[in-house]
Amino acid sequence: KPVLVYFLDIRFHEPHIDKQVSFLLASMPSAPFIAVYAVRYNANPSLTSSLIASTLILSAITIPSLLWAFKSF
Repeated sequence: KPVLVYFLDIRFHEPHIDKQVSFLLASMPSAPFIAVYAVRYNANPSLTSSLIASTLILSAITIPSLLWAFKSF
């Protein structure tokens, strides 16, 4: 998703600061409040919590890697 946002920003000639902000926001892990909805609507809360935790752990690796890979913008 962040790579797609990066190329869309280039395609639409977004300003430099907008490219950086949209790239970082697209790189962020899924929101933890989704687990609250899973519990409220009985939509497999244990799986939801596991997926949220995994995106958080992966983002600790992928965000710095993506920032390093796209440091030129």
